[in-house]
Amino acid sequence: MTCAKSKKPISIEPHLHVVSKTTPSINNKCYLNSCIFYKNILNKNNIKQRCRYYHVGQHIIGRDGAFHGVEVLSRLANADEGEINYEDYFRNLNQQGHKSLLLEILNKICVFVINDNCLGSTRFFVNVERFSLMDSEVIKNIIFTNDVIKHYNDSSLVLEITERNSTLAEYTVENKYKLKDAGVLLAMDDSTLRRVEMMKDSLNLYDYLKYDIRFIKEMLANPMYKEPYLEFLYWCVENKIKLIAERVEFKEDYNLVSQMPFSYMQGFYELLNP
Repeated sequence: MTCAKSKKPISIEPHLHVVSKTTPSINNKCYLNSCIFYKNILNKNNIKQRCRYYHVGQHIIGRDGAFHGVEVLSRLANADEGEINYEDYFRNLNQQGHKSLLLEILNKICVFVINDNCLGSTRFFVNVERFSLMDSEVIKNIIFTNDVIKHYNDSSLVLEITERNSTLAEYTVENKYKLKDAGVLLAMDDSTLRRVEMMKDSLNLYDYLKYDIRFIKEMLANPMYKEPYLEFLYWCVENKIKLIAERVEFKEDYNLVSQMPFSYMQGFYELLNP
């Protein structure tokens, strides 16, 4: 079967940075063949040696097992994987490092969507730091990427705003509205009950809230927090905020989340018989 698009091509060069000009030489091991963008970007465009990162995708599925989207996770292209704690790595990465990574991902998503003639409508979940939402160049590139992927196959960009740098939240509100007006979807990553309760007035900006399965279990096991937590989840549903459970790795995790008002699940558990 041949898939073809009739969409008029869009040039991305004036708008998006090409990937990093240098590749770190930590060792001779390279994981780029494992990159979810490898087939349509690295091979076709001969930019493999300029990639600082490769990317893996973690599927987000509905309660029935239907595909909903994919979170793009980044890993160093030339590194000994066993020696890197990526939570610490990204926590300690400076602002310019986060900006370069985000622009690299946006560029790759654009080229990937443009070149994959059989790709269906997809939601690309991408992590972003709050200080990046204060950068006009970043905002411009996010909106442009969302426009490109909507133009080609009606895909959407979902920005996962991390829990870090929460004191900057009030300075990002204006740009969040600008992104929402442009059709970009927003997700709050690593939500906690206290955090979202404090931000209830601004939750209308968010399309998704994401909860780690470990936090969910912690809330349910605590008599003081169980009822308020469940009440808040149902409040989210009533206000059309979709809930995603992360790190769903075992059948018992899936069964637990299925009894709660979560619309989607993310992790390594494979739902074979929905």
